[in-house]
Amino acid sequence: MERYYILLIILGSIVILFLVSSLLISIFLALFLCNPYRWTRKKAFDWDFNKGWINGIEKVKLNEEVSKLSDGYELHWNYAMNSDSNKFVILIHGYGWTREGMYKYGLQYMKLDFNIITYDLRGHGDNKRCPITMGYKDAKDLHELISIVREKFGKDIYLGIQGESMGASTALMEMKYDDELRFVVEDCGYATLKDVVYHKTKQVFHLPKFYADFAGLFVKMFYKFSFNEVEPMEDCKNSKTPLLIIHGDADDFVPVSSAYKIKEARNKDSLTELVIVKGAGHAKSLSLDNNAYLNYLQYFLNKIA
Repeated sequence: MERYYILLIILGSIVILFLVSSLLISIFLALFLCNPYRWTRKKAFDWDFNKGWINGIEKVKLNEEVSKLSDGYELHWNYAMNSDSNKFVILIHGYGWTREGMYKYGLQYMKLDFNIITYDLRGHGDNKRCPITMGYKDAKDLHELISIVREKFGKDIYLGIQGESMGASTALMEMKYDDELRFVVEDCGYATLKDVVYHKTKQVFHLPKFYADFAGLFVKMFYKFSFNEVEPMEDCKNSKTPLLIIHGDADDFVPVSSAYKIKEARNKDSLTELVIVKGAGHAKSLSLDNNAYLNYLQYFLNKIA
């Protein structure tokens, strides 16, 4: 009988240890997701400049702006004009990065006679630090920035948006607002937040996906949004705005399967182009071949002209 109680105590201790460790791991995952390391603008600029990805950006005049959003949050952004062109593109950076990460795309668009607008996502760059919501709040911020841009440059401008990674998913989520954009380009965005969290939980932490599910509960508790509320493929599916999807087949951060899911989800009456770049890792399609990337953009923009 004494051995029986000892065995129960041991088993109970193991169960309690498992539950406590699962709780702590899940809380850590939630904190890790919404409070990443964030690059400074200088460090982000130096990284891309030293890689040779933004040669010529020093000749571009970047005008700084700060705009207050409806909730009082101040958004830092800049713009560069390209002669008297009426074409504008808003460029949206990725997770933990800054607006400087989008200059490499901006240089391509300037070759196509676009004026470029870049900005720091909520909680990034020059903006006030706050938890990251993986596109949940950022889509509304982008919706407001679009209105600010039209107010400043004219309601009849030819306006498109392009995002990279989390910025790409933010662009897709913004499409639910039907802002009469002329086009959207998403580069290596995720179809659903849950997909990428499951993938990284297994790849980085070597943990089963139920830890990600538990982390989702704490994200909801601490940060007031759920994984199920970040489903870019659902937000863009009924939009009539032409969409170009670019994704590298060697992407180990957001699996290329996301690109196919987004394409498949789209309304069949809406123009959707898909480019899978062989050998490109996460957010590396442009740096792999600048000329090929420019051709993707030019072909797409000519098609919708």
